[in-house]
This record gives sequence, structure tokens and C-alpha cells, in this order.
Amino acid sequence: MSLHYNAFISYKHADLDNKVAATVEKKLERYHIPYKLRKKTGMKKIERIFRDTDELPLTSDLSGTIAEALENADYLIVICSTNTCQSTWVEREIKLFLQNHSQNNILTVLADGEPDDVVPEILKKREITRVNENGETETVIESVEPLSCDFRLPKKDAINIELPRLVGTIDGKEVTAAVGRFGAYVKWDGKFVSLAKGQDPYTIDIEQAKQLIQAKEQAAEKSLIKEFADQEIQVLNGRYGPYIKHKGNNYKIPKGKGAKAAADLTLEDCKALIENAKPKK
Repeated sequence: MSLHYNAFISYKHADLDNKVAATVEKKLERYHIPYKLRKKTGMKKIERIFRDTDELPLTSDLSGTIAEALENADYLIVICSTNTCQSTWVEREIKLFLQNHSQNNILTVLADGEPDDVVPEILKKREITRVNENGETETVIESVEPLSCDFRLPKKDAINIELPRLVGTIDGKEVTAAVGRFGAYVKWDGKFVSLAKGQDPYTIDIEQAKQLIQAKEQAAEKSLIKEFADQEIQVLNGRYGPYIKHKGNNYKIPKGKGAKAAADLTLEDCKALIENAKPKK
């Protein structure tokens, strides 16, 4: 009778990857599942993790034991590092796991490097079937952002520090969730986006974060009247009317007789208003 595994850990047999894989295995097997989650899933504890401690020779096939473990594991955990690309077996194990499981059942752990450089290419895209605008069924490849746990911090911090939490990546750049002075937020590419009511920085996933970020970008595009990018000057629509933004400061645009419409302002007009006006608070 085949053994059932809660997870299979796939990794390159190198010093760093070995240590991270061993730590992940140990912590999962000792993890105390919260009561609410136990009640919801019926799962009392993580019972069995598969981690192969022997490096297979390059000329061999996946052993029957490993193939069977991959087939009978609920999840695949891939340790990602700058060593991963040197492993023949990590990609083979991913492909074999995907024969019987969804890509949603694959989690990644960052051991070092940047997500876009160390996460295997096979996990950064997926094949989907959809109906196009002509009503025809088509299969396309779309980019995905695998859910990752960040172990690039010192081991103690990676285990104990919950926030900021790595949510995933968008376009190769990390998305993190945290709590600040004004509430919970996600951060991406230097931009901060507040979480919506009811969203939790501890549980928000990459798709929800992506929607928040896209919504903010779309709102910003709608508010932009015109831009002089090389001078870092923008003419924007605000809550109380149009204004000029320059290097983090906001400047009022005069109203009344003789005043130019915001859309008609030239670069020289904007510079003059900036020089002659006090920044808007």
C-alpha cells in the first residue's frame, strides 16, 4: 500500500538548499494547526513530509519511490535558490507532480536570489483554455506568480517574523503585506496600496493584491491630465479640482477670469506656477 504524504520537498542538493529543506520539513512536522483550520479541514496535524536526502545520478530516471511519493503527495514544495537552475531533478519532479496535480498545489520557498531569477520557469506560466471574442475555444499561455515563503532572512526571523509578509511577485518584483500608521497595505515597486475593508495582511493572496494594485494604477491614470515626465511634473485631477504635482509637492492651479484650463497648461506655465506658489498642504 502506498504511503500518503502531505507534501513532497523538491530541492537541489547543495549546502544552503539542504539546510532550508531540512528546516521546512522539521517545522511543518511540528506545526500546530490552528483550531479553526482543523475544524474547517478535518486535518488534525501534518503527518508525513517526503524529503529525499540522496542526490540521484544525472543518468538515472526518477526512482519508483520518488515517483510514487510525488503521485501520493498533496503538495509540492520547491526550494528556490541560485542553485536550482543547476538541478536536473527539480524540473523533472515538478513535471511529474503536475501529471496528477494542479499547479495551485505547488508552493515555493525562496532560499536566496530574486524570485524572477530563481523560481523555475515552468512555475511562472501555465496553460489555460478559454473562449475568445469569436466564441472559439483556444489554449493560451499566461504568466502566473507562484505563492512563496521567504527564507532569505536569517532562519530565526524567517520563522518568527510574520510581517512584512511576502505575498508573491508581479513582473519579477516582490509584493509584501504589512501594517503601517494608516492601516494594512501591500507594497509593490515602491508603491503602497491600502487593503480593502475585510482584507487581512496575513491572508491576502497575490491575485487579491494584484487587483488592488491595478485598481490604484487605473485610478491614477484617470486622474492624470497631462505629464512632463522629464521634468517630474504632472497635472492631475484631484478631489478639489486640478493641481500640479512636482517632486512630491502639490501646487494649486489658479481659478477665475484669465486663468488657463488645466489641460492647456504648458511646461513653462507649470514651472511659473510652481515658482510663484506655495506647495498645497
